[in-house]
Amino acid sequence: MGRWSEKLGFTPNERRLLLILIGLFLLGAGLKLFRLSHEPPLPKFTYASADSEFARRSAAFNDSLRALHQSGGRQGLHQKGTPPALGSVNINTATRDELRRLPGIGDVLSGRIVARRARHGRFRSIDDLKDINGIHQKTIDRVRPYLRLK
Repeated sequence: MGRWSEKLGFTPNERRLLLILIGLFLLGAGLKLFRLSHEPPLPKFTYASADSEFARRSAAFNDSLRALHQSGGRQGLHQKGTPPALGSVNINTATRDELRRLPGIGDVLSGRIVARRARHGRFRSIDDLKDINGIHQKTIDRVRPYLRLK
């Protein structure tokens, strides 16, 4: 080690430190190899169980969507029966039962629509529904195709 360390300009203390560092590196590498040779191998991870769980949940979700679609939409949540024909519900004369058939309008909101109509008179625009507590723009956009103002 004398020649190349002298050519590189190492002092005797730097040469000793370099030898110690090389020795520690080799000792660490040896310990790592020893540990790897005596440890049991890790089990190979597969995505098969996660994939089958995903497929099971997806099939269940698709089945529930299919059943919901075949039952006429949001039955049991807000809507009673099938939705009315497009443009068939006059918002100024509709009964609570007719209003309940609209998507997203249940007993409470249909009652609020009738009560608002009784207090303030006819609706001038379908957008006047936003004045009713619980009816937001998304609901108005959903029911707009079914409503008319005549």
